[in-house]
Amino acid sequence: MQDAVSPPANTPAKPPKPTTKLNKPVKPVMPAQSFLRQHYRTLIILSLLLADGLSIVAGFYTAFWLRRLIPLPDPAQGVSRFLDFFPLLVVQTVSIVTAFFFARMYHRNRTRYTTDELQAIFSGVSIGTLASVAVSAFTFKSGFDYPRVMIIYAWVVTILLVLLMRTVQAQLQRRLQARGYGRTRLLIVGAGEPAYAVVQRISQNPRLGYDIVGFAGDPVVSSGSADIPTKHTTSSANVRMLGTTEDLAGIVEDEVIDEVIIAMPEASDQEMIDLIAKCDRSTISIKVFPDMFQLMAG
Repeated sequence: MQDAVSPPANTPAKPPKPTTKLNKPVKPVMPAQSFLRQHYRTLIILSLLLADGLSIVAGFYTAFWLRRLIPLPDPAQGVSRFLDFFPLLVVQTVSIVTAFFFARMYHRNRTRYTTDELQAIFSGVSIGTLASVAVSAFTFKSGFDYPRVMIIYAWVVTILLVLLMRTVQAQLQRRLQARGYGRTRLLIVGAGEPAYAVVQRISQNPRLGYDIVGFAGDPVVSSGSADIPTKHTTSSANVRMLGTTEDLAGIVEDEVIDEVIIAMPEASDQEMIDLIAKCDRSTISIKVFPDMFQLMAG
């Protein structure tokens, strides 16, 4: 048996293995757009607050100068410096923003106005204006007067500016949604013609920003000329049937649903309550068919 041959003495030793763990997973570098996707809702709320704040301040400032420049019904008296009205501007801004908050004007996902939102703008600006009048009457009693004509100017101009600024903000939000930001993952509860009608309406209005994840409902068969989704087939919009209403809670969690539309007009009040109870209302929005105007305006 031959002896093992030892390496020559002048052979350089192998370098020691680095202590760094090469197999340690490297954290991927996230693209710059990920911040916008992650904080999209927060940024939308901040943009609405900014739009409203600028509108209120600009409306108040415009009203101040309109009162000074237009001698109607008589020349302005007591309208000296804009800074004299700054406390009232703060009160009016806080009042309007608070009224908008309780009217859920900062909770919208859609970018089209409903009559409720238009009424909330009118009411919020009116409440803020009345609050300013009350403050001027009960707090600044010593010679300070909030000119009545300026009140009307501020009320009208602020409403118009809020509508204008929110329209501009909505246009920007639509552009972001068109690029895939802020899309709403939608689940339709129902499996009949009403559910198919919801799919049709949403498909015709992609600007709403909905991504239909699927249906949840009891399987049915085709009826008439419409392709009604079943457990094993899909509608013409290629929407999946994810399960029955008994699986609703699990579907909402597993599919990370943002909004649920219940398209079951034949359901009783108790059944509707049970369906809503299966959804976590603290994290998702719930709408009920056939209020299609609300669906379209969002």
